[in-house]
Amino acid sequence: MDRVRNMPSFEKELLHEVQWRIDEISLLKTIPHLYKFSDIQKKVLQKYSIPSIYSLWEGFVSDSFSLYIRKLNELKLLMNQLSQNIIVHDLDVKYHLSDGRKNFDKKVSLVKNVYNYIKSPINLSSNIPTKSNINFNVINDVLKRFKLQPLPEKPYGKELDKLVLIRNNISHGQVIASIDQGLIDELSINTMNIIYEVFNRIVEGYRNKTYLNDSF
Repeated sequence: MDRVRNMPSFEKELLHEVQWRIDEISLLKTIPHLYKFSDIQKKVLQKYSIPSIYSLWEGFVSDSFSLYIRKLNELKLLMNQLSQNIIVHDLDVKYHLSDGRKNFDKKVSLVKNVYNYIKSPINLSSNIPTKSNINFNVINDVLKRFKLQPLPEKPYGKELDKLVLIRNNISHGQVIASIDQGLIDELSINTMNIIYEVFNRIVEGYRNKTYLNDSF
């Protein structure tokens, strides 16, 4: 308890985003056993708990990085102080660097926007490129953009992609015959572990100031 009390306010806010989601995932896992549901009712509850578990994961990624970006903006760092990863990410989000610009006027507009960006104080966008499905590759891309340690492929690659795949199948109305309490327990525990892993990476990145330019 003292450890939490002595945490910096940013870490407390981030931990809050972890804790209430962990509580809800735990509740989703246990609800079918709290009351006298029929077998069919339990199956339905278990089935639709999976999209809910995923939504808690996606919400955590969005809200935790929004907090981190807000904290970085409070530091009022100059462009040459920030990591190039973060600068390129922010330019990409704001000006869509990957868009094919065949029209010359659009190229001129891009250069003008980038020129003004360089001259102005950096205020990072809160937009995160989650691509509507935060699977293993997507979360590692987000971590890389903010110069945070990636998740190792073992065990998190298959675990996270399995959650996303099953969630998408359910959301698209496909029949999933293998849903049982064992699967719910597996997805719940794996999701909680991954949330903690991302939390730790954001905290460590902030403490170690990985957001700074290496040459600064």
